[in-house]
Amino acid sequence: MNFDKAQVAELLNYFEPSERDEWVDVFRALGNAFPGDGDVFNKCVSWASRSDKHDAAAAKHEKSLFYKDNQGIGIGVLIKKAQERGFSMRQGQVFSNKSKVDDAAVELKSSEATEMTLYDSIKNLSSLIIANLIMYCTAEDRSKFISRYKNSIKKIPVEHVGIFKALYEHTKTHSIFVLKEFRQTLHKFNVPDELFKAVTSASSPVTFDTLCEQMEQMIDKASRLQIINISKANIKAALEGSASDMKDLTNQAMMCLGSNTGLKELKERDEVLKSCNSALNDISDPDVFNHLYISTGYQSIDNQVYGYRRGEVSILAAHTGVGKTYFGIESALRAIDNNKRVLFFTAEMSVDSIAQRLFMVKMKVTEKMVKEHGFPHKAFNEFKQAYDLNNNLKIIGGRSMSINDIKSSVDSAKFIGDVDLIVIDYLQIIENDRYKRGEQWEQISDVMRQLVALAQDSDTAILVLTQLTKPQFDKGKKKKEPTLYDIAGSSGVVRDVALALILFKDDEKSNFKMVVAKSRYASTSVHFELTRTTGGGFHVLDGSYSNSKIFDQSVATVKPSISADNVLDEFTPRDEDYEIAPGVEPKSADDMDLEVAYMVGDGEL
Repeated sequence: MNFDKAQVAELLNYFEPSERDEWVDVFRALGNAFPGDGDVFNKCVSWASRSDKHDAAAAKHEKSLFYKDNQGIGIGVLIKKAQERGFSMRQGQVFSNKSKVDDAAVELKSSEATEMTLYDSIKNLSSLIIANLIMYCTAEDRSKFISRYKNSIKKIPVEHVGIFKALYEHTKTHSIFVLKEFRQTLHKFNVPDELFKAVTSASSPVTFDTLCEQMEQMIDKASRLQIINISKANIKAALEGSASDMKDLTNQAMMCLGSNTGLKELKERDEVLKSCNSALNDISDPDVFNHLYISTGYQSIDNQVYGYRRGEVSILAAHTGVGKTYFGIESALRAIDNNKRVLFFTAEMSVDSIAQRLFMVKMKVTEKMVKEHGFPHKAFNEFKQAYDLNNNLKIIGGRSMSINDIKSSVDSAKFIGDVDLIVIDYLQIIENDRYKRGEQWEQISDVMRQLVALAQDSDTAILVLTQLTKPQFDKGKKKKEPTLYDIAGSSGVVRDVALALILFKDDEKSNFKMVVAKSRYASTSVHFELTRTTGGGFHVLDGSYSNSKIFDQSVATVKPSISADNVLDEFTPRDEDYEIAPGVEPKSADDMDLEVAYMVGDGEL
């Protein structure tokens, strides 16, 4: 359900804050509908403070209900209750297509400082302008105004177009403005008398300069609405896989900005045009596109979400033991396969444990294979040569890792060269010096905000591994699929991320499922089925995902010489000992003695 947060205050008027059940339902439902949104929370607090029962203890509990509690009724149930008491959902209109203006992104405040939709604001300004032109303007000012803005008729609300056309026609043919004669001109343009009366009934005279300012404001708002409509069409074209439509629509947005002289807040219009042009290049130039996105490590997933975007934060959420660390490792391996530079932060495991997993995932080696047949030191030496573990990939680990430690390490790494991908394992245990005594949701939310700033400042893609709360079960004792609301500590962190993936065990099929829960630049609600491979990684099953892709850019691997086939040469495996990855045949070789081929010092590799 699309519920405009501008109506939250109005919705709350239909509930009684002194009724405990309603008080709890309101904070839970709106907290789930608008995770981490401080504006909505403040409106809820303002509503709750009307009760004489509201005290410091209640205020603390409200924070927990809104930001942390994902139980209780949903926003739909809350709205239905309010509707039974007289509440009505507000409908906005967007010019001639009459489609609803959705989301708070199109929300602006009118001149009366009341919250209304963007279209309502445009319509209100248009009515004021028409009334002044007809009722109060001198003939000279009316003629001057119409001459100045005759080319802006496309910015006028569709209901008022006939009146403006009639004014333009009447001014050209009549030197003296007589209201009775103007009504006849209105009839020629099929303007109903009721509409004319409604538009001119409530108005007061303003100066000519003020009238022009109102027109500029209306053009500004109409241009914004026009760009919003183009953007929505652009998103639809993206989901349908039409790159040519995306290019045409982006050009339309550029023309709209270029032709508009209002847009007072966008003072540097040329910069806006450059940004539009840059965005167009991002989707049409393969070289730019491939630089902008870092592979997830899985081509099937890249086809849907493109990868991890530079300057943005992506998250992978999973329950304990599902394999989120291994997923991050495969992303790191694919990045360095493509000559990218990676920093891998582990606040949970030791550096040598991550190094071992990297080797085992890449070479399709299990701990059981090493235990039974010895450590393949020849293959490990090739691995170290192929992957410069002091440059291409740097692993930084240690307990009590803080966000300041991460930022400091990134700054140090940038002295050597650009960093392409940062993997962080995992969000909930990263310490935050700012909120050592604060609540967990405050600590986690602030860490995420700092990571977003770090991604932007360093032009680096950041993958943050995050923990999910314990699995939820329905009434039939069946495990529910996790959602973004199940992120441990603070579900509000998803507001800041560009991509959110959820990985979980599919008990019915005994494999794994991944959901694209949020994607700022690509498809959402895409499901993948995965299995585990020898070595601990994942394999995306063919045909298990949606085919609604825009780009199918193949990711070139530039280090083909080191593979699972090479390491298998060093084993004499038995079929009953372990599984071999699909398509890989075991080969006989001399047994090797177990030898620890790597030693880690100073907390870094």
